[in-house]
Amino acid sequence: MRAFASLQPSILVASVCLILVGANACSDGARILDPSANDALSQSGTRDTGTLAGGDPVGELNPSVRPANTMRALMRAYNHRDRDLFEQLFDPEDFSFRFDPLDLQENPDLPVSWSWPEEWTATRNMFDSDDVLDIRLDYQLGPVLEVEEDDVVPLDWMKMTVTDVHLELEWQPADGGDPVVFFVDGDRGQFFFKPVEVSGRTTWPIAEWRDIRVGAAGAATEDRSWGYLKSLFR
Repeated sequence: MRAFASLQPSILVASVCLILVGANACSDGARILDPSANDALSQSGTRDTGTLAGGDPVGELNPSVRPANTMRALMRAYNHRDRDLFEQLFDPEDFSFRFDPLDLQENPDLPVSWSWPEEWTATRNMFDSDDVLDIRLDYQLGPVLEVEEDDVVPLDWMKMTVTDVHLELEWQPADGGDPVVFFVDGDRGQFFFKPVEVSGRTTWPIAEWRDIRVGAAGAATEDRSWGYLKSLFR
């Protein structure tokens, strides 16, 4: 929070594009987890909806029985600053968030990764801050895939790629100056889902999140990432 509060009121533009190898919107859960199902889910307009993939109400799928719905619910949690929903989408026992190597080079104080307590603290501070005027998040999902040995996670996990991430955060400086708007737009990352049995069904909470920077959106852009933006609220 100290790092965030010290920023000057200017427009900063950041690039983030998450690769979440993602999801399928059919109503058959088995098909959604089929790596051969490649029809991508459009996320446009999710900010104003109360349903998940297949038309299921958000509240009935937490934690989600579908990785696609887990990611839709993550978007909704950000857009509505819903702490309770956000908390249900993660596996606190195994969760880790991994910063992009470029962020680590540019910000030596950042850890290589952090676990659930740090993720929860940063997100709670972001959602609860009176200085944060608005949060808008949108992205595109791809198909759900089986993990490979090179992923270095348990082989019964699944993974998803998300692209076209657009995160917009409007912040009011404490000195009363003009609001600062942060744009995260264009990088990518990976999400990994752990199968967890809940009341006789398999759910897919997020167990690992890897941030991957691609580059700035243009010459006038100060390149930042989703991970860096979260770190400001530690």
